[in-house]
Amino acid sequence: MVMGVLIIVIITLFVMTFDFLVPLMTKLEYDAVCRKYMLLAEAHNGLRATDEAEMEMELTNMGFDEVIIECGSQNQLKRGEKNEFRVESTYNSSWFFTLFKRSEKQQKMVFHQTFMARKIVM
Repeated sequence: MVMGVLIIVIITLFVMTFDFLVPLMTKLEYDAVCRKYMLLAEAHNGLRATDEAEMEMELTNMGFDEVIIECGSQNQLKRGEKNEFRVESTYNSSWFFTLFKRSEKQQKMVFHQTFMARKIVM
């Protein structure tokens, strides 16, 4: 009897730990995608429309909704000029609420960094 209760407690703790790790891993993947496109924007003095569309599609395929991308357009920035790169989206996930109940939770994810335009425009 005690062994059965102990097994249930261990399984519950495992599931709760997993629920806490999933959003952290999701945020790491989100930041990696955003950083990749921020480096492209840095290299091209702003984000190209095709890159912005690809980024939005990639984030949507990862399960993010309401993706908002704020960045200067390509060649709009001058070399050495600072620009802000901001991406906001929401992520829906299921959380452990009680022992036998889960609830939906919506998390807002934000990536915000400042970069310097580096491409030499002749």
